[in-house]
Amino acid sequence: MTVKLEIENLQKSVLEYLERTLGAAVQMNSAEQSKKARLLPVYLDRSYRFFYGTIQGQTLTFAFATEPDVLTPGRLKKDAAAVANVLGYPVVFVLERLEAHHRTRLIQQKIAFLVPGKQLHIPFLVISLTDPEEKFRLPKLEKLRPASQVLLLYHLGKERLDSDNYQTIAQKIGYSAMTVRRAAEELEAYQLARKEGKGEKFIRFAASGRELWDKALTYLASPVKISYAINQLPKDVMLKKAGITALSNYTELALPAQSSYALYEVQRKAFEKKLQPFEIEYFGGGNIEIEIWNYDPGILSQGDSVDPLSLYLSISSYNQDERTLLAKEELINKYTW
Repeated sequence: MTVKLEIENLQKSVLEYLERTLGAAVQMNSAEQSKKARLLPVYLDRSYRFFYGTIQGQTLTFAFATEPDVLTPGRLKKDAAAVANVLGYPVVFVLERLEAHHRTRLIQQKIAFLVPGKQLHIPFLVISLTDPEEKFRLPKLEKLRPASQVLLLYHLGKERLDSDNYQTIAQKIGYSAMTVRRAAEELEAYQLARKEGKGEKFIRFAASGRELWDKALTYLASPVKISYAINQLPKDVMLKKAGITALSNYTELALPAQSSYALYEVQRKAFEKKLQPFEIEYFGGGNIEIEIWNYDPGILSQGDSVDPLSLYLSISSYNQDERTLLAKEELINKYTW
């Protein structure tokens, strides 16, 4: 059986499994004819077949492994980052089979994967389903969804929300009242807040200030989905300073050579239409770094830089020099709660 036919059969199994488990049909389109796919390194192109699909309004890249026996959790983690940087969407690995110890490591490292008929684990969409016949425990800890994180950070960093009803909160943070209700339920599930009120609904947080931040930190995630470099910002575009550029605004850290800005993912398509052809560089280079955020940085910001709390979450502790890490800790320790 050829690899192409194997992938086609596996794809059918995946679509049937997703429809059965999620209760809605999911369509997949090959990503391999797109311009971005041509930028993929040869080793990725040989190891996977890529398809775009949408779940809960989020476009994903489904990576069907052609050589599953040689893929370790460590390799999958690196490949997920590399593919997302090029194709622009979070990655879900599709595997026909998966050793139990490898599955545990993938879950611990929050790598999205799907084994048709067995398990679907997409932590950034808060989806984790396992065949009931399999004796396997999923970790309880996951990250808050973007709207829930925005609500919490708005309360911590911009304005208290525990005296406002859902409709008022929705108007302040730019989400629908329905989304606010779901965010409140999620915060309650994580024991960060509780819902109150019979008619009008309110949120009462489980702590305040730094205590609430420390309690929530386990569940908070970087708002940055992917990043890439360009050489020049379009003249009519105003973005919030982000990354090390913003950190230098809040601390004594020196300005970096490459400026960084945050862009809400909803505005990404319109922004990229204003760029010159082939302007985007996924593998370094460029004078300006563009971070694609999964929520609008303008909601929480009170100046020309992203808000300090989101900034803290956005700067990874990996591959950073000591001065940057010290500045990051200074940012949170000097924050006025």
